[in-house]
Amino acid sequence: MDMWPVCAPCVETMILGVARLVMDEERSVQEFMADVRRLPALVDPRWPVRAPEVAEDAWRLLIARAGDPDPLRDVKRHQNELAAQLSGPVRQRVATADDPFALAVKFAAAGNILDAMVDVTRGPGDDFIETVAALPGDPERVQEFRRRVTEARRIVYLTDNCGEIVFDRLLLEVIRTFCDPQVTVVVRSLPTLNDATLVEAREVGLHEVADVVENGIDTPLPATSLARVSPQVRALIDQADLVVSKGGANYEFLEDEGSLEGKTTFVLFGKCDPLCGAHHVARGDLILLNA
Repeated sequence: MDMWPVCAPCVETMILGVARLVMDEERSVQEFMADVRRLPALVDPRWPVRAPEVAEDAWRLLIARAGDPDPLRDVKRHQNELAAQLSGPVRQRVATADDPFALAVKFAAAGNILDAMVDVTRGPGDDFIETVAALPGDPERVQEFRRRVTEARRIVYLTDNCGEIVFDRLLLEVIRTFCDPQVTVVVRSLPTLNDATLVEAREVGLHEVADVVENGIDTPLPATSLARVSPQVRALIDQADLVVSKGGANYEFLEDEGSLEGKTTFVLFGKCDPLCGAHHVARGDLILLNA
């Protein structure tokens, strides 16, 4: 999925918020943003490019100025802590639901509310649990996802952000209550934005419910590109009966991958106008696509 016109200002706003967290002086922020605005995709966005690739280039500029390959490590830890504080009540709500799987899917998607790339200062509201529980969902799509999970022997689960991964663990726990596939969770190899790496995955105990591997991409791309993952991860994906893809950036890279057709379920939270428009949902709704 290539960039839409609205993507460029969105990327700029996102990276500006991160820069103000990382840099002490406003002058440094202004100089950095001047460099960002000179990136080719922002100067001439007519050539085909995906938003995560622009974010990757902006992140390279940021870590070069910061002198730190992971300047958001504290933010990521905080996101995991916020989610962990909610995990007990959420787990209880899911356990007592009429359909624990359907509700766990909602929380796995809506955990993206904790995304620091949307608002680096934002945490979940007091009504987080009730808001998520009330999200509309498509029962037929949930049922198809359930069928795919039940019939799969090998599942590859592509993660997205910190905080969100706490609810990914919950979904995997619920899946274990009605079937027992071999699940491999894939995280980023290099720190990029607030995406989960092996460090954060272990912080929330994902390794306790699944095998966890790095994607093998040797650049800070905040997405999953099949052309750039390691041979090990590509083999896991090729051999999987089901690929669960979390988040908008992974969707942007994988939605037109022919090799994944018929075995991929995209689980997203509707926070992006292009994605919401493409799937005819409102901002703040669940996007569940069995592709």
